[in-house]
Amino acid sequence: MEKNSKIYIAGHKGLVGSAIVRKLKELGYNNLIFKTKEELDLTNFNAVSDFFKKERPEYIFLAAAKVGGILANSTKKAEFIYENLQIQNNVIHNAYLNNVKNDIEIEIRLANLYYITSKFDDAIMVYENILKKDKDNIIAMANLATIFFEKQNYSDARDYLIKIKDICKKKIILEPKNVNFYLGKIHFLNKNYNSAIELFKEELNLYKEHNLDAKIFLTKSFFEIKDYSNAQLYAREVLKIAPDNKE
Repeated sequence: MEKNSKIYIAGHKGLVGSAIVRKLKELGYNNLIFKTKEELDLTNFNAVSDFFKKERPEYIFLAAAKVGGILANSTKKAEFIYENLQIQNNVIHNAYLNNVKNDIEIEIRLANLYYITSKFDDAIMVYENILKKDKDNIIAMANLATIFFEKQNYSDARDYLIKIKDICKKKIILEPKNVNFYLGKIHFLNKNYNSAIELFKEELNLYKEHNLDAKIFLTKSFFEIKDYSNAQLYAREVLKIAPDNKE
């Protein structure tokens, strides 16, 4: 940030926000924007949209939130969550729409928001934009793989999963959970059962906890290749974890 960059601090009167303001001033930043709750209701999408279009901040510090004491926090949980999500979503979404400069973490949050609200095309666009800035971002790749898998675009899902495995091998880091599982499912759906078995086993080797889904698909894969002994072995494992499982 430049010293004259236009910076909006949401929640500038709060404990965190006021500390941010003091630090920015101390460091010499001189173009700070503040709005009280009365001046700008951050839960109102249209009001937030108008503010961003008018002020055009270059950077944002989001420290605004609905807070309360012990009693309020324990008796109004849903109200607090609802209002704070409104604030977060309105600010982050309008920051994105108005090309506010941001870091990758904020873009990840925005893409995740699109994903959980089933706006898959918007999520894909943001995740792919992240990869233009950080080509080895495993979080973006993993989420893209998940979206493409859910859209039954198994080719693109597979490509991202393989990239993740290559990056983890190169950097000597643990592969994220379910990378091998989803790759295994793609092989299973393509009837490449032996390859699927190896990937499901790899998932179980990496993550020792009870991985029910991997064991279910190992059971199915061994059954498909008529290896009934191993199919029975994993079926027993499944029943130990989930006695009522019918798959």
